[in-house]
Amino acid sequence: MKKIYFLLILFASTFLFKDLFSIYFFQDDFFMLSLARIKNFSDFLRFFLPHTDVQFYRPLSHELFFFVGKIIFGFNPLGFHFIVYSFYISNIYLVYRLSRYFLNSSYAQYFITSLFSISAIHYNSLFWLANFSYVLVTFIFLLSINIYLKYKSQKSILLIILFILGLLTNELMVMFPVVTTAYEVIYSKNKFVKNIRLFISISIVLFLYLIWRFIIFKTNFNTYKYIFDGSVISSLRWYFLWSFNWAETMKDQMLHFYQVRPSFLQVFSKEYFTFLINLLIPILLMIVFPLLILIKDKKLKSYWKSQYKTLIFAISWFILTLLPIVFIPNHISPHQGSIAIFGILLILVNSLDYLGNSLNKILKIVILLTVLIIWYFTSWTTMTVDNRIHWIYRRSNIARYWMVKSHKLYPQLKPNTIVIINSDDYETQVALGEGSAINELYNDSSLKVIFSTKRADMKNSVYIP
Repeated sequence: MKKIYFLLILFASTFLFKDLFSIYFFQDDFFMLSLARIKNFSDFLRFFLPHTDVQFYRPLSHELFFFVGKIIFGFNPLGFHFIVYSFYISNIYLVYRLSRYFLNSSYAQYFITSLFSISAIHYNSLFWLANFSYVLVTFIFLLSINIYLKYKSQKSILLIILFILGLLTNELMVMFPVVTTAYEVIYSKNKFVKNIRLFISISIVLFLYLIWRFIIFKTNFNTYKYIFDGSVISSLRWYFLWSFNWAETMKDQMLHFYQVRPSFLQVFSKEYFTFLINLLIPILLMIVFPLLILIKDKKLKSYWKSQYKTLIFAISWFILTLLPIVFIPNHISPHQGSIAIFGILLILVNSLDYLGNSLNKILKIVILLTVLIIWYFTSWTTMTVDNRIHWIYRRSNIARYWMVKSHKLYPQLKPNTIVIINSDDYETQVALGEGSAINELYNDSSLKVIFSTKRADMKNSVYIP
């Protein structure tokens, strides 16, 4: 039964995200490919040195990922996407394993895993190779949590190694000790001291990591300024809505808290209605309806008494895993909630799971199928909207167009050649990584790229019309 279920999940998620396999390199991908170009072992070791002019320090998911991918697949993005998607499938399984610690029934565990696997919140991290760090850190985070809950301090060395790997993957991993501490405080106050050595060891690693990042290598974070004001509430609101498969663009379409741009509604009124339905129906069927039954049967008190720890932990999970991000309101994006969504889904499924066998079997199946169908349809709708207007899809196509055209016209270029691209469009320049795409296409850093609609007569130059 379990194998059949996971085959169905694999089919459903692959069908939903199938377009990711057609996405070409674009924008930051070319920068990552350039960082992954090495000549000797000392260049390889530099992967693990922070760049003071780059805000992020993600050597495993950036430099090493593109280095290994380039060795195996060359300049073919399809192979890179297969690596990304393989880790995503692993994340689905880890969510299933993790849900067993908080949900009692097998149908609830399958259901929460299904919702995670077909959530549109993963769009950016699956479609943009440069965002692989969010897929990989989710894998390491979920794996670490699963190991911690099963073995606690018995696997201290393994957990410390995973924590270090997570820190080298994405900064979201800093919240692992915070989340596990929250778990111990909420669930087992008296047993917290048993894991004190593990927490001290992880705290030392985190302290050294912070010194490495912010003192030894003073990175310029001017474009990622933390803002400590009421905007954090707005940021959490968006991650909440994105957890229900709202398209990322909705953040730019909301004039006020509930007012949507009329121009957006004129084109995407049906899509917006779908987003609202997927917000309301799951909450009504999975939370409100079960609570009304509990009130009717006078079981609400016993429900709260047995489930309040899980609910508090789920809320804590959602908020804590977003803390490194929500204070940067100008740079929030759905894929950053790839870990946090588990907290929302746990809240969503919890009350229906508690009712268990007391709920009519047919009614329970109807509720689950209704929510699942609406959830899938909304994710599909978001995919459709994103493929029409999201810059990921658009810039990928722009990059593919110019790269294919360049290689067709000039299969090879001499060193120090000036490549003139017939475009002064800003988005074309961004899509081609400010010209680094050409350097990667020909594997030659000596090439110089100029964007201009005027054909200049330069020595050692070629023109891409």
